[in-house]
Amino acid sequence: MKKLQIFEGAVCASDGMCGLSVDQELMRIDTVVKVLQNNAYDVDRYIMPDDRKAFMENEVAGEFLRQNGNEALPLVLLDGQKVLNGRFPTNDEIAQWLEVPNLPKLLEKK
Repeated sequence: MKKLQIFEGAVCASDGMCGLSVDQELMRIDTVVKVLQNNAYDVDRYIMPDDRKAFMENEVAGEFLRQNGNEALPLVLLDGQKVLNGRFPTNDEIAQWLEVPNLPKLLEKK
């Protein structure tokens, strides 16, 4: 099974709440990650500064952060290799990387 890790900077709450407004992209990624985790896919999400230890313990994420800073986040790793940074992956990208043929149906059931 493939492993997807998303390392992101702290801008808002993980569920998309940004003060009095909602960041739709954060809500989408939060929902996708939770649905995949609930369906036994290996997906982890780490948010600075709360998960600083995870950033530093992951060699790729730690080096990326040292070289590029928080501004280049989010960083997405697939099986430990960088596949994307600077934006969140689309649902189609996630489905392709993790070989989830039924992601739209899983998201409907959430």
